Amino acid sequence: MKVGETFIDVGSASTPHLWCICTEPNADDEVVVVSVTTVRPNVETTCVLQPGDHPFVRHESAAAYRFAELVSVRELLRLRGQQRHRRHADADSSLVQRIRAGALQSPMTPNKVKKAIRECRWEPSE
Repeated sequence: MKVGETFIDVGSASTPHLWCICTEPNADDEVVVVSVTTVRPNVETTCVLQPGDHPFVRHESAAAYRFAELVSVRELLRLRGQQRHRRHADADSSLVQRIRAGALQSPMTPNKVKKAIRECRWEPSE
């Protein structure tokens, strides 16, 4: 699992959403994942994505920080093995940087997620 890797949660009962890995694995082998959702009334717009920002994004969308979480790499691999997650195109480093910056700004981001982002030494590639 690496920063910028994305997947679709195809195994859930709801509409599939894009998720982005936003940190390298920490000492507990956990990564921060942030989902992307369609912009609608009452959807937080700290980080808005437009078509072209990622191949999955076909209309105005936003990072859903209230659903951001720390997840073990083992759990993500398990879900992928059960075909509940499907890999998608990686997010480029500028998009990951925007999502991470928004997570630190958003009042909806869980504190443990903010802490993990602050502690991650990942740097965007040129």
